[in-house]
Amino acid sequence: MAGMVSKETIDQIRNALDIADVVGSYIQIKRAGNSIKALCPFHKEKTPSFHVNPARQAFHCFGCGAGGDVFKFVMLYDHVDFPTALRMLASRAGIAIQIDDRRSGPKDGPGKDEIFAANEDASRRYQQELLRSPEAAAARDYLKKRALDVAAWKDWGIGYAPEGWDFLSGAAGPRGGPKMKALEAAGLLSANEKGSQYDRFRGRVMFTIRDELGRAVGFSGRVLKADDKAGGKYVNTPETPAFRKSRSLFALDKAKREILDARTALLVEGQIDCIRCHLGGFKNAVASQGTAFTSEHATLLKRYADKVVVVLDADAAGRKAALRSAELLIAEGLAVSLAALPPGEDPDSLILKKGPEAFAAVLKNAQTPMGFLLGMLREQEDFRTQEGLLRATRAATELAGHAQGAVQTEQMLREAASGLGVGYDALRRDLKAAVRQKFRPAAPESEAPAARPAVMPGWPCWRPISPGVRCGDSRRCWSA
Repeated sequence: MAGMVSKETIDQIRNALDIADVVGSYIQIKRAGNSIKALCPFHKEKTPSFHVNPARQAFHCFGCGAGGDVFKFVMLYDHVDFPTALRMLASRAGIAIQIDDRRSGPKDGPGKDEIFAANEDASRRYQQELLRSPEAAAARDYLKKRALDVAAWKDWGIGYAPEGWDFLSGAAGPRGGPKMKALEAAGLLSANEKGSQYDRFRGRVMFTIRDELGRAVGFSGRVLKADDKAGGKYVNTPETPAFRKSRSLFALDKAKREILDARTALLVEGQIDCIRCHLGGFKNAVASQGTAFTSEHATLLKRYADKVVVVLDADAAGRKAALRSAELLIAEGLAVSLAALPPGEDPDSLILKKGPEAFAAVLKNAQTPMGFLLGMLREQEDFRTQEGLLRATRAATELAGHAQGAVQTEQMLREAASGLGVGYDALRRDLKAAVRQKFRPAAPESEAPAARPAVMPGWPCWRPISPGVRCGDSRRCWSA
C-alpha cells in the first residue's frame, strides 16, 4: 500500500502532526522546557529514559534503544505495519490518501474505509437509540439486570436496533447510492425475494465489534424476545471485506496493551463475559464471541502474547471446546493453561456473585493442557487395563503432537508419562511413530494391487508365511 502513496504525501502527513501530541495521546508524558520525557512503553522501567524531540520530530529510548519518527512509534505501539500506521495517521491529520487496496473489497464496491465509516455511524445511532428511545426500555432493563450501567454502554459501544425494517436503510438515501452501498457492503442490510433491502438487525441489543486497531468492523446482536424466530439468540455481522469471524476477537483493541505488558491473554467465550472481566480488573481478556476458536485467532493472539489462559465451562461441551482451542494455541508455539469454572458458572456470574477474587482463584488454579486431559481421561478410562491405557496414551501423544518446539514437546510427554505411569522413552517413540504415520504418503487410488507370484500347479511354493518358514505345499497355496 505504501508504494501507492507518494513520498510527498507521506511527508505531508508527517509534517501535519506533532510527534509530542501523538505520543501524548498514547502514554503520559512530562514536559520540562524543551525536554519531553516518559516511561518507555516498550520495556518496563521505573526511571524515565524515553525522550521525545519536537525539533527533530523523533523519539528515542536510552534504555531499550527504540527510536524513530511518528510512523515508527505507532507501528511499535499498535503492533501494525507501515501501511496501517500511515492510514491511521492520515486519518488523524485529516489528509485523504488514495489507495488501491485489493483487500478493501471489489473494485466496483465500497472499500474498507467506507465500511468502517458505515459501521461507526450505525454504532453511534444504535447507542443513541438505547439511551433515548422509549422503544429501547426492554433493552435498558436487560442490561441493568446484567449489571451493565450507562458508562459501560458508552465505553463498549452497546446500543439497540429497533424493531422497524428501515432504521438504517430509511435514512441512507436512494437505492444504489453510496450510503446504501456502504450499508450493504457492511452486512447491515438484507434483501427479500423481490430484491427490496431492509435492516438486518431488528429488536436486538447491539454490541459493536472492533478490530485490534479500534475500527468498527461489525456487530453482534442479542435477541430480547425469547420467542423470536428471526435467527438465534446472537446474530453476528456476516463475512465482509472488513469482518471475518475466524480472525476477530472481541475487545482485543482494549486488551492488547495489557496483553503486551503481561505477555498473557485471557480467552473467554462471550461479549458480556469479556466485558465483566474488564470491569473486574482483568483487562487482558478477549472473547471468541461464541464462535469456534480458529487457527487464525491463535495466530492473532501470538502477535501480542506468549501465554493464553483459556477459561472454560465445566460441562462436557465446554471442556471439549477448550481442549480444541488449546491444541490450536499450542500449534502456534504459545504456552497454554486451562482454567475450569465451577459448575453452572461463567465469568460474568462468578465475578458478580463472589467478586473478582473468586475469578482470580480460578485462574490461579489453571492446569496445563496435558494435566487437564489426564484428569478427563481418568474419569473415562481405567489405566490398569490394557485397552484403557492404550486409549489414554494415544490421546496424550496426539495432544503432545501439536507442540511446535522440542522443549514444549518434551515437557508435555514427561507430564503424560508421569500421569499415566509409563516410560517417557516409550511415549516419545509412540509420538514419532504417530507423526510418521500421519505424514506417510497415501498410495494412489488407481494403483493396481501387486501381482501375485505365479507358481505352476504341482510345483513347490516357497512363499514366506513367517520368518524363516516357507509354505512348500502348492496344494494349499493361494498362488498355485
